[in-house]
Amino acid sequence: MSAKRWTMGALGLAIGMAAWAGDVSGPVGDMSRGRERISRLATGSAGVEWLPQISGYDRLVLNVSGPGGLVFSHEFKAGVDPSMSLFDARGQRLADGDYTWELRVVPRVDGALASQLAEAHRAGGDGVDLARAAGLASPLVESGHFAIAGGALVSAE
Repeated sequence: MSAKRWTMGALGLAIGMAAWAGDVSGPVGDMSRGRERISRLATGSAGVEWLPQISGYDRLVLNVSGPGGLVFSHEFKAGVDPSMSLFDARGQRLADGDYTWELRVVPRVDGALASQLAEAHRAGGDGVDLARAAGLASPLVESGHFAIAGGALVSAE
């Protein structure tokens, strides 16, 4: 049994290290969607951490779903790396199974643009043209999955 855990841990580490291969960083507005990654996934024995590869955002929203109806959603301010413990509130390991995650970028909006968007909404518009002109019309979202097997995290990254 310990050999199986060691093998799965080594596999998870190797897969996780492969995720570090493509170094991409830059502000939200400079990202050409579809190529770059928003974050790098770092896995450990106690949890998962998403290391942002972008800047110029207000916050990141992490949503995770898993076995047994588990739903985790949390907002992380700019400068705080999104993370999730592999232990529940009672200190018990999360259930074995497949987990899906989504990381959504909430861009930083300056006061003038925020006022213009609010006025557009009050006038019955959706502000899409304003958002598009500011480079914010397409949301930046990244998703992926990982599994927990035998109490150990196995990254699909």
